[in-house]
Amino acid sequence: CIVQILLRDLLYILVTSWAAKVTDALTLGIMQLGFTSAYGLFFSLLFEHPQMPNNTKAWVAVLALSILCSGLGFILMPIAQQYTTPTHTGLIFALEPVFAVFFGMMFAGEIIPLKGYVGAAFMLLGVLAAEVKRQRVSP
Repeated sequence: CIVQILLRDLLYILVTSWAAKVTDALTLGIMQLGFTSAYGLFFSLLFEHPQMPNNTKAWVAVLALSILCSGLGFILMPIAQQYTTPTHTGLIFALEPVFAVFFGMMFAGEIIPLKGYVGAAFMLLGVLAAEVKRQRVSP
């Protein structure tokens, strides 16, 4: 399962990097968000029983996740990817779990066990090592 996720992310990064350089990146991001939304709506209607949020706290969560995470993420990533390499984008993607833990601690008061800190340290060291190696190889 983790291999499928890594391959999916790799394919997404490579295709988006290529497409962002040959088309309008803003349009690409909007199209990606639109197709993702349409697929999500279709499959939620097919397999689930969707319902609207029933309180203010739930609406704030839905709007924050949809606008900030999905909207800005899908639209800004192709714009940024036109100025960098797929390798650099992959390194940034590798930090996603580390940021998730950081924001979970900051906003939700989550407590991370020692092995969580060790895992985050390994991920940061891996990204740092890959970046240093990339800097040495590039002219």
